[in-house]
Amino acid sequence: MAKTTIIFIALFILSTTAGIVNHLSYRSSLKSWKQAVASRDNTVANLNTQVATLKADREGLDGEYDVFAKDIAALKSKVTDCQNRLALYQDDRPITTGQQPKIEKPRGLGVSYKQATQKLAASFAIKQSTPVNGQPRYMGMSHNQLATIEIIGDQQNISKASLLLGVPNDDSQALQQNALFALQFVQNVVPEWGWPENEKWIAESIQNLSGEEQGERSITKAGKVVKMSWLSSIAVFSLSISRE
Repeated sequence: MAKTTIIFIALFILSTTAGIVNHLSYRSSLKSWKQAVASRDNTVANLNTQVATLKADREGLDGEYDVFAKDIAALKSKVTDCQNRLALYQDDRPITTGQQPKIEKPRGLGVSYKQATQKLAASFAIKQSTPVNGQPRYMGMSHNQLATIEIIGDQQNISKASLLLGVPNDDSQALQQNALFALQFVQNVVPEWGWPENEKWIAESIQNLSGEEQGERSITKAGKVVKMSWLSSIAVFSLSISRE
């Protein structure tokens, strides 16, 4: 009897212990499940936030696209208007079958290429360059790399001549040489303008302009406009001669 009672008690204890273990295991599983549900809810909340942000961005992009589309439409309208105006202009022009538009040549200076480069050709490496408005062009840099000459027009009668003069701060000899280039250039292209009047005008122009940021002076002699320009940002004088 006592043995049976002991066995019964042992079985009861084992059964109770197993129940407790199962209960604890169930509670642990329930806790893990709740944590998983909470994590899932957080993930869903984050995804909802991202979706809302994407929707807001999409709405903003849609608005920008609408503005862009309106701008494109307005631009197309302007292009179409320009095309229509061009078509009307072309319709109004006289038809010249087989003829190219004639480019009117500017009046010459009455000076040949040889005259314009007299006593300068030895100091400049002058070569033929790309044409300008159908006219030949010749350009060259001085051997001291501080002056550039440009001659435009027929060799028998040029239409324009220009001289660019760099102004170094630390080379008085180069400055002197460039002043001589300017005087010789003016004497070649405007022989009607005598010395010392031409030299005085050049010296005064250089002196007056060099104190400014930029500026120009001009004078007309024998129907030719002599213009001296100065740009301090690159320390360069421009001397050009053309028809008035």
